[in-house]
Amino acid sequence: MDCLKNLKELVSELEKFKFETEEDGWELFIKLVSERLACGASSFFTIDENKKIISFARATGPHSGEITGVSFGYTGVVGWCASNRKDLFVKNTKGHPLFSGKVDHITKFETKSIMCFCCYYGETLMGAVEFINPKNKPEFEDADFDTVKILLSLMSRIAYANKLEVTVKHLNDKAQSTINNLSGGFIGVDLEGRIIFFNPKAVEILEIKEDYMGKSYSELEKLAPDMKEAIKDVLVDNKIAKRMEFFYSLGGGRHKKIGYSTMNIKAVDGSVTGAGLIFQDITNL
Repeated sequence: MDCLKNLKELVSELEKFKFETEEDGWELFIKLVSERLACGASSFFTIDENKKIISFARATGPHSGEITGVSFGYTGVVGWCASNRKDLFVKNTKGHPLFSGKVDHITKFETKSIMCFCCYYGETLMGAVEFINPKNKPEFEDADFDTVKILLSLMSRIAYANKLEVTVKHLNDKAQSTINNLSGGFIGVDLEGRIIFFNPKAVEILEIKEDYMGKSYSELEKLAPDMKEAIKDVLVDNKIAKRMEFFYSLGGGRHKKIGYSTMNIKAVDGSVTGAGLIFQDITNL
């Protein structure tokens, strides 16, 4: 029961992880596991399968500063794991054929027991984690290996989800920057009709002060009925307009001639995620 309780606590800690980069996340992971299993040292390696290069990305232990950033070819325990895409548990390194001892020779550290695990994003091998020398017993036990294997499966999913979130945010930021710098006005809505883009040029052309972001596109009815109908045509009937025009009333007898086109907003995979309207003031053209 104590083992199960400990595992549940570790899972709970993992699920609370917040990090900016992949390496930051894996550093949190090896620190958490090292603390709970009382490890003498641990490392997270990045792996380049094309060049067959392994690099110490993050490390804990007395020589972490010396080894972080060091790269080497496929050799030793982690090299075997990378080459075979399998985890490896070496209870006692003495005389073991896969233990090279090269890092020990450089750092004067003595590795006695070691667990090494492959880290995946889907089918892609992106790294490995290694845990060395339990402080409270002569060597790691099978239960330790099984515990880390379970935690690693969860951590891989968390890290991959974080990677996707960062990628999506980057794409959204890039899209927002592009839209904000368009020479024409742009209004975009999602499939529920909520306004998700309303760039500065649109505000300038329409000469408005009201903030429409987050509102239903139906709110555009009082601003420009033709604009609202054009967006509705895309959302409801998938009717795309090219180089159309309407007159926009500013009140006080003032009008602008607006040239516009509409489009579907699509995700990277091609699926439709909303509707967009791009327009310009063509009064003086």
